[in-house]
Amino acid sequence: MQAIPIEENRFGFEPEITVKIAKRRLRVYEVGISYWGRTYEEGKKIGWKDGVRAVYCLVKYSLKEPAVAAQAASLAESPARGRDTS
Repeated sequence: MQAIPIEENRFGFEPEITVKIAKRRLRVYEVGISYWGRTYEEGKKIGWKDGVRAVYCLVKYSLKEPAVAAQAASLAESPARGRDTS
């Protein structure tokens, strides 16, 4: 997880990390938490523009991020180069 480079620093973080973890085919565990979101009166700061940004980030990182797990699997299946395997 620490080897995944992160570019986003706002609401785009969640879609970015979601795409990068999915492309690497890493296992994700759900953990239950207790959470009460703020209302707009209490200072909720997320709006429709943040949703548009999230969709943009999903598309951006889906196209930009290579399928790391597929690359690693193809390397593992090919014989080692330069080594005598007999």
